[in-house]
Amino acid sequence: FRKIVTNPKQYTVAADGILITDRRTIGIWSRDCPIVIITDSARHETVVFHAGRPAMTPYQHLTDRNYTIAKSALHVLTSRGSNVDDLSTYITGAICKKCFTHDIKKDVALLTPFADRNSWAIDPETGGLDLVGIIMSQLLQGGVPEGALAYDGRCTKEDPGLASKRNGDDATKNNLVVVLPYQP
Repeated sequence: FRKIVTNPKQYTVAADGILITDRRTIGIWSRDCPIVIITDSARHETVVFHAGRPAMTPYQHLTDRNYTIAKSALHVLTSRGSNVDDLSTYITGAICKKCFTHDIKKDVALLTPFADRNSWAIDPETGGLDLVGIIMSQLLQGGVPEGALAYDGRCTKEDPGLASKRNGDDATKNNLVVVLPYQP
């Protein structure tokens, strides 16, 4: 995670997550991966992160085998003083479980890390992976109130208004998620 500096033209941000502590508007590109926005309205801080399969794959070298970018984002906010009861979360449209399929035999290395604690998120016949479900589960486990979780609900492959790599869209077509600064 990187904190937005006063003059963002001084550098290029290369990170999967951004902590916003000022009133800047940011934009993040994605195609099929969910973008997650967690806001602490009491502290006027927001974390925005790209939650694709690599970022959501549990880190195998840690004691907490379910640690991912979603848990890291919660940690960033709570370590700065946020109370999870003050957090609100929005998950953008993303590839759904039905459309995010994997070859069960060929892609076993991609799916195995999820099987431990998230076996419910893998369709054993199609290799479908429910990234949004995993994100929501981890945020709930982290203490975010269920009523504070919002999901767009649209599938990038099925919705013609959204860009999708799996729908055959060319690499120049992306979804831009714009996060506006918190307005009290």
